[in-house]
Amino acid sequence: ALRLIRESVHRHPPNLEMLQAGGGYRILGVLLRQRHIMDASVLDQCFAFAVHGFVPGSTEEELPSFGVGIAVQSNWKMSEKWVFADLDAMKYLLLNHQVWDLRGSGPELPLRLLSFLNGLVSAHSAHAAFNSRRLHLLGIVRWTLHLMLEAAELYTGG
Repeated sequence: ALRLIRESVHRHPPNLEMLQAGGGYRILGVLLRQRHIMDASVLDQCFAFAVHGFVPGSTEEELPSFGVGIAVQSNWKMSEKWVFADLDAMKYLLLNHQVWDLRGSGPELPLRLLSFLNGLVSAHSAHAAFNSRRLHLLGIVRWTLHLMLEAAELYTGG
């Protein structure tokens, strides 16, 4: 369903405007939180809402596994073309860590998202300066620190 919504707003400004103005991303965030359906594929679809050039599923072959089911990659081959395009999608779907329930998902989803964000600002990205300015607007440093503190409390305390 997320892919269908994403395809309906991709390169169709009137649909995208309605999604943004009508609180569509907030509603999607609430639905994802209530249904507890956030996993790696849903996270990829949400990231594709916010980042032009990101193709969900294209990164699976690049994910080395570290530990028990944790896959992290910080140097995405395709990330040099990623452009952070939609602040609302990032804010309501990805940077709202309540949407992806840290208790249920474990560290895999936050690590995956942080590696995607790293791809946006990596040295080989053609749009790194633009992407970093946009992420700064959202308070990404504060958000990352908050996420790390919450994860540390959750996973070290048992």
